[in-house]
Amino acid sequence: MPELPGVPAHAVAAHPGPIVLAAAQGAFGDPPDIVLSGVNHGANVGRAVLHLGTVGAALTASQRRPCASSVARCRAGAAAAATLDTAVTVAATLFDRLAALPGGSVLNLNVPNQAEVNPPLRAGLAEFGTVRARVDYAGDGAISLAAIVEGELPPDSDARLLAEGHPTVTALRSVTEDPDVRL
Repeated sequence: MPELPGVPAHAVAAHPGPIVLAAAQGAFGDPPDIVLSGVNHGANVGRAVLHLGTVGAALTASQRRPCASSVARCRAGAAAAATLDTAVTVAATLFDRLAALPGGSVLNLNVPNQAEVNPPLRAGLAEFGTVRARVDYAGDGAISLAAIVEGELPPDSDARLLAEGHPTVTALRSVTEDPDVRL
């Protein structure tokens, strides 16, 4: 890339998770120590993060022990360039903290659709049922999936804080076995 002389860049036609898996196995050079996934359009909030590509890529990376972060901004719009810059700036403020976390740590960052924001607040995931997926059908047969926030949310939840205009950061843990379930 001309803007980054001396920095290798790769174009890959795949979803975020498999790209991270390939990188973690050395497909593009040395495996990464840190994975940054995003910035994507649309919030990664609530338990719906299970279905999202940028969060999936960060969780995939965590299985290989690098630290990872997913970054989202609320939505695209007229101020898209300004909000992209804001999301990148907020993500950069978390980089040193992410790098200092134990291997396999994952942070999920959401930045509101605003040109200027305060530092991110730690937030819990909104409970299942208050954030749901909605399928929108386009005229050309295409579909899009959106996270819809419904009902009253706890004051410290990612969906509520983000709706109030605060960037949020949530520490996530990847898939693990449940030793409490007896089969």
